[in-house]
Amino acid sequence: MGDGVINGDVTNNGGIVAPGNSPGTLTINGNFLEKNRGFVKIYVAGTAIGQYSTLVVNGVANLSEGALQLSFINGFVPQVGDRWNVLTANTLRGFNPRKCTFDGLSQGSMISCYQIGNVVWAKVTAVIPPALEVSFSSFSAKLEVKRHHANRDILELNANFTLGHDSDGIKPWQR
Repeated sequence: MGDGVINGDVTNNGGIVAPGNSPGTLTINGNFLEKNRGFVKIYVAGTAIGQYSTLVVNGVANLSEGALQLSFINGFVPQVGDRWNVLTANTLRGFNPRKCTFDGLSQGSMISCYQIGNVVWAKVTAVIPPALEVSFSSFSAKLEVKRHHANRDILELNANFTLGHDSDGIKPWQR
C-alpha cells in the first residue's frame, strides 16, 4: 500500500496490506479488518524506527481471519532479542501469534509474535546462520608405485583439490 494516511475503514479481503515503501508506516484513521486469510506484510531492514514497517490503526484492528508476515530485506540479519513494534491500534482484536510467519532468514531461525495491550510485537528468538555452500572447483589425483621393497609395492597417492565458495550463487563450473 505504501506510506501515508488512509482516512476511513479498511477491509483486507484475502489480500496483502504492506505498510510503507519497504519499509515505512501506514496509518489508518478508522477501523481495520482482515478477512479470508488476508495478511499484513511487515518489511524489516534493521532495528531502528524507519527501518521496519509499522501499521498504525486509530480505531479497531481485527485480525481474527488474517495473519502477519515479516519479511527480512536488504541483507539484514537480526540478532536474538531484536524486536519490532509492527502494529499498534486503539483496540486490538483477534490477534493469533500462531499466524505469524517470516521469510528471508535461514531455516531453523525463529520469530515470536506477541501482544502487549494494543500493540503487536515481533521478536527474534533464534537465528541459524545460513549454510556455507562449498564446492570443488578442481580435483586431480595420481596413484603411482613409488618403490619396491621386499616383494611388495608401496603405493603413493598424490591428490590436489581446490575448494570454492559460491558467495555469488554461480557454481565454479558455470563461470
